[in-house]
Amino acid sequence: GREHLARHFRDEILPLLTPLAAAPGHPFPHIPNFALALAVRIRDPATEARHFVAVTLPASLPRFIPLPDAGVLVPLESVVCANIKALFPGVAVERAHAFRVTRSADIRYQEDRARDLLLAVEEEIADRPYLPVVRVEVERTMPPDMRALLLQEFRFEGGHRVSALGMGDVYEFEWLAALRGLGEVADALAVPVPREGGRVFPAGASVLDQVREGDVLVHFPFDSFRDSVERFLSEAADDPAVEVIKVTLYRTEDRSDIRPALKRAASRGKSVSVLLELKARFDETHNIGWARELRAAGVNVVHGVPSLKVHAKLALVVRRERGAARRYAYVGTGNFHRGTADLYTDLGLFSADPVVAGEVNGLFNELTGLVTGFEYQRLLVAPDGMLPALLERIERATEFARAGRPARIRAKLNGLDDLEVVQALYEAAQAGVRISLVVRGICCLVPGVAGVSDRIEVVSILGPLLEHARILHFQGDGTDEYFIGSADWRSRNLRRRVEVYAPVTDPSAVERLDRLLTRQLADPTAWVLGPDGAWRRRTPHGTPVRGVQDELLAEASRELHAAPGDSG
Repeated sequence: GREHLARHFRDEILPLLTPLAAAPGHPFPHIPNFALALAVRIRDPATEARHFVAVTLPASLPRFIPLPDAGVLVPLESVVCANIKALFPGVAVERAHAFRVTRSADIRYQEDRARDLLLAVEEEIADRPYLPVVRVEVERTMPPDMRALLLQEFRFEGGHRVSALGMGDVYEFEWLAALRGLGEVADALAVPVPREGGRVFPAGASVLDQVREGDVLVHFPFDSFRDSVERFLSEAADDPAVEVIKVTLYRTEDRSDIRPALKRAASRGKSVSVLLELKARFDETHNIGWARELRAAGVNVVHGVPSLKVHAKLALVVRRERGAARRYAYVGTGNFHRGTADLYTDLGLFSADPVVAGEVNGLFNELTGLVTGFEYQRLLVAPDGMLPALLERIERATEFARAGRPARIRAKLNGLDDLEVVQALYEAAQAGVRISLVVRGICCLVPGVAGVSDRIEVVSILGPLLEHARILHFQGDGTDEYFIGSADWRSRNLRRRVEVYAPVTDPSAVERLDRLLTRQLADPTAWVLGPDGAWRRRTPHGTPVRGVQDELLAEASRELHAAPGDSG
């Protein structure tokens, strides 16, 4: 095994490595964001002089090196450290430790001064690789003097701008950094990943014709993204009766059928408008490419709203039917992105309801025309109307409970940190409202505190899929309201982004949402947030139980194999 790894290092890795010394005449090397690197201390035996060398491991190299016929994967940094002397002939290598830096991604766009937002974003993201370091991850065995050297250099790498980086920003890892590379382990071990979901709309009739008969709720990846969202837009592009297509795009993907459909629709004389958010973090360059390509094809491309991110997931199709224009809307919780639709759990609602579709059209007009004053009766729209609408519903449930009438709030979110919402939930719980939350990530609400939040429960679902859907359920005095949408209950979503929740009223769709919330809140593999702020798994590891995600994947697989002719 060692001989194989040594040969692999010599033939495949060593030619790609460049040692960069930090010494007189050699400024401290630039370490790219998220790049895995080695901090090496070498000594010249002739002079006993010591100095620091950084070796960045190229992203083109695989994260793990397999041992032939052994079923063993060895981390790249371990292979390099074991053979590091070959990189430094003639000197002694005293220490070598892996480390990684995270740089700030907080770009400040001068939107009020920019005549062309696309060019302004391009100029700003060109500086992103050189933004200050905000976190340093180091191997646990790295000695204090090497850590201090790294901190010192990263604090002053901006020249006259000294960063606030300190020891509190240093995080140790025990055995492995850059955990994103674990995807290679799944590939090497042939771990099955979720497959394309089942068909939502039967063949033989267009999506628009089927949506006209009633609202349709889709749940990815258990339902097919290609056979629902992509088919919706592709058919609209090819339908002679369709006159208008509008879409918001936040994160995009080249494999998707969406871009060709939009270009095809524009080439056929349809009015196609795309609100493409250039400020989607880390996707700016990709979105700029899409913006230029779509604009060249005749698509009306709008780059966003000044000082706000457009995070809403919307599509609208207008078709001429019997001499009148009919609108068809889609409101989702996830991006128009084929890759994430296969790995994230997301929801989407297709609707031809005249009020809902009309309000989606009104929001598009606000976004593309920068007009204001449109009133929304059914949609909850941030940043102006969503927070007041949420607080109003929480207060209504609170009043029901105070009057002795049944009241309950359930929500599924990615994050909860808006203090006004948290305070309203505490007051509702103290009044007697039962509150059940599924929160995947950050949660600033503390449940289970006697007299404060003892009627609140918070769980988190971790599994083979990334939970990304948002569901709201307000129950009071015998009535129920369900919504799905793009917003978490975080200040950035409610106050600084354009977000949308759409009401779900179709009985079968409501039943599906109710069942999903009930199952996830009772998931035996869920993590439960305690009053001490610690998360604890409901069922200990090793217990033979299945989580909701596994059950849903199995159910979708059974349905797919039961009707192979209807697969997506």
